[in-house]
Amino acid sequence: MGSNEATAAINALNGNETDGRHSVSIAVIANLPGDSGPFTFSLVWMTIVGRVAFVLNHDPPGETLETHAESGLDEQEILQHVRRWRQTDNWTNWYYLAREYLFLMLVIGGPVLLFESFWESAHSLLWAIPVTFVSILCVGAEQHRLATLGHEAAHYMLFKNRLLNELASEWFCMFPILATTHRYRLQHFGHHQHTNDSELDPDVTQLRLSGHRFAFPLTLRQFLWQCFFAQLLWLPNLLRYVLVRATFHFDRGSRSLRMKRRTSICLIIIGAAYYLALTSALVYGVWTGAAAVLFGIPGVLLTVMLMILARTPSRWFPDYSLKCDLPERWRSLLHFTFNTIVLCGLAWLTQYTGKPWWLYYFLLWLVPAGTSFAFFMMLGQVAQHGNAGHDRLTNTRVFLVHPVIRFAVFPIGNDYHVPHHLFMNVPHYNLPKLHAWLMQIHEYRRRVTIVTGYFFHDSQPPLHPTVVDLVTAADTEPSLS
Repeated sequence: MGSNEATAAINALNGNETDGRHSVSIAVIANLPGDSGPFTFSLVWMTIVGRVAFVLNHDPPGETLETHAESGLDEQEILQHVRRWRQTDNWTNWYYLAREYLFLMLVIGGPVLLFESFWESAHSLLWAIPVTFVSILCVGAEQHRLATLGHEAAHYMLFKNRLLNELASEWFCMFPILATTHRYRLQHFGHHQHTNDSELDPDVTQLRLSGHRFAFPLTLRQFLWQCFFAQLLWLPNLLRYVLVRATFHFDRGSRSLRMKRRTSICLIIIGAAYYLALTSALVYGVWTGAAAVLFGIPGVLLTVMLMILARTPSRWFPDYSLKCDLPERWRSLLHFTFNTIVLCGLAWLTQYTGKPWWLYYFLLWLVPAGTSFAFFMMLGQVAQHGNAGHDRLTNTRVFLVHPVIRFAVFPIGNDYHVPHHLFMNVPHYNLPKLHAWLMQIHEYRRRVTIVTGYFFHDSQPPLHPTVVDLVTAADTEPSLS
């Protein structure tokens, strides 16, 4: 943790902060008998999915809502405790990655099995609608969770080894959701440095460009319309959110976070020509059943592309003030290889199973990426920073809401957002412990906002606000998100 970050966080905890906007340093039941088969399958599958989602994110509040005795702690004591929870390793997050991919196998495998049974039976495809809808929601939530593990990598916390951190993040988190780690890192570090600043926070600018920057406080009717109905009734709103986020460059704020050079148009044209040639060869190979085309041409094309990338001038690749442990040339090599494996895999599965795997990929991966994934991310951003203040204890909140909401909207440490913003190098699995410990400090306990519901209170009389309470509150320091 940089000394400036630690000092700013401690000043906030001691009640000595004036304005923290610029204080962070960057450092298989497919053939059941009878007509009830599809219904039974759908019911069983959705029950299993719901239960697994609940278990994956069940983190009972317990201690974190208790009132602790006031504790006077000096700077060294605070740093000593926080230093324990900053420790990372090269194995813990393999568990988190494995469980997310196991859940993906469940939520994608269920609809695929159901579709397979329909191709071979007389059942109406209408039975697939509820399962497909639930799957799109779950895959979008899981994509959000993968993005959050990529967020850990952006903070160099996915794995202790820096090269492993980058490689694992790209292959298992960011490439699958059409993103890259270091590009996201620059935007996200700018967000930490200028949280909620209407001009300098990259997240605010990105939300403005996508049409999701809302003027707070909102009325309840405005909140429901702008954040829910306007998004769900006109899905291009969510697609625009994803596209803006994927192509966003932010060149204001700290010079250490700026993009010094963008990708050359020549490299973009070469890449587009490669994907056109590869897709054409795979479509032709599947259409004609030509094994030589399906297996030979992609290998030749990829070899040629990798040779071009290896000999391409360095000035054709993007360059950033903040250097990455994985050079951009190597990131491009890996990205083209990853996308080639995905496209070839879909073509080979389609050819040798006779099933439309390209359709499954579109319906159960790309559609969620442009709808439910964007929806959950947007809801999280609104709740975390909408209508929030600017200092380090009020610029975001802690969300101890229902496990299913935490699973989709505040996954893998996003629920403990205040301690993350205070000490951004503490890994996600230690944030609950950090929050519980910080509750001993009077200033933290007095000023931190703990949210215990999105729409509805968890108790009567209510002890803590809901998200709706916060974004509609007129007495909160106004901000735009």
